[in-house]
Amino acid sequence: PAAPQPPPAPANGAALPAGVADSQFLVEADAEITRAAQQILDKQFPGIFRDAMKEFADTANSAKEATAKVLDSAFNSTLTVVYDAAAMIPGKCMHIREAIFAKVNTSAATTHEALRSFESGVDGAVNAFGDAWQPVLFSLQALHAAVPSALRTAGLDELAASADASLGSGDGLLGRASSVTDKLRNVSATVKGIAEEPLEVAQEKLKAAEVEVQSFLDKADSFAEHFIERIGNFTDSASEKLDVPGGLFSASQQTTASAAEEVLDGVRELAEGISEAEALTGVMPQPSQSPGGGAAAGRASLGALAAALLVAAALCDVKSPFERRGRAPVRPAAHRGRPG
Repeated sequence: PAAPQPPPAPANGAALPAGVADSQFLVEADAEITRAAQQILDKQFPGIFRDAMKEFADTANSAKEATAKVLDSAFNSTLTVVYDAAAMIPGKCMHIREAIFAKVNTSAATTHEALRSFESGVDGAVNAFGDAWQPVLFSLQALHAAVPSALRTAGLDELAASADASLGSGDGLLGRASSVTDKLRNVSATVKGIAEEPLEVAQEKLKAAEVEVQSFLDKADSFAEHFIERIGNFTDSASEKLDVPGGLFSASQQTTASAAEEVLDGVRELAEGISEAEALTGVMPQPSQSPGGGAAAGRASLGALAAALLVAAALCDVKSPFERRGRAPVRPAAHRGRPG
């Protein structure tokens, strides 16, 4: 099934207005996404099978297994939409990484120019990632619409209510996905105006930016972990309630794991790109002061300087990171012959 089309995003990749979360833009697409999810269900639960499912699921083992297989196919059809959106993230993040590398590397005539280019590059990276992340958000909303409906159709009303809460906003999967871009915007806010600051302040801003990049990675890790865990919980619970082998839901579980891995590949690529661009500015982040005082701080500064020299040596051929190493996104084997 084709991924539902999102509502218009802010023009030219511009940042969202203050106080506006990505999830607010999803509301405009609710009706369209719900219709798309229902089309998936109508295809997976045709005619008389839909009407008879509840009647026979509690009596015949063959009917229970058939119910589980159709549920898995319905889940996997919508999860494939999520996977297709997630599979675009690593490649797009590679391009973002290359763009910020080139921007800082070609304009580093002075420290202030390098820092100004770094700030501009981070802003561009944040906006570009937000554009790339939007299809993932919309596909997750389709998942939120489809999974509870499929479970209710199969007579699993209690599990459907749990899925509705677990996949929605707030602490749900959709809310966790929206918070990934919120964390990345903090990096941009941290380095705002860095080129106009004294060197010591610029160092402090770079240190704070490193912390925010790590928070971005942590938030993406948390999203991926909860994505796998929650889909696994639904399929395990459905297996238990239908009294069928858990392996009947293997396609959905594999697709979920593959989509999560694509997301993590992409955000790590982006984080590495920001770190590389920071090193190219020639300004070392302000080291943390240890209880040992000046001598310890001096050793920390020397260690940081040594690390910077190693980075500079690695980059001195002025090649982009994509000329030095190649990457390929992970593809789930099940999608070579994608289930209906």
